[in-house]
Amino acid sequence: MAERVPWLRPVDYDILEWLSRHDDVEEGFRVTPSTISANLDYHSRYISERTKKLAKAGFLYRLDGPKYRLTDLGRKLLDSNLSEDDVPPEPSPDSE
Repeated sequence: MAERVPWLRPVDYDILEWLSRHDDVEEGFRVTPSTISANLDYHSRYISERTKKLAKAGFLYRLDGPKYRLTDLGRKLLDSNLSEDDVPPEPSPDSE
């Protein structure tokens, strides 16, 4: 069982937790990085960078806009149900 993903930062867990709380209220909840940053008190540019990285790794699903929602992999991480084999490598900064 993977306790933590080594390359994730504390803000990444904050983003996933925040999305999880709102996803439980409204199924398929999706939101922009600006909305996340306003609620977590981080700069929107930083949240935008982190949400892109989380999406490249498979923890978030990116929709048009850009808007994001939590994936099953993101839920598994939050629920501590992520196996070592499920842990994705850190996406490279220039990968799309």
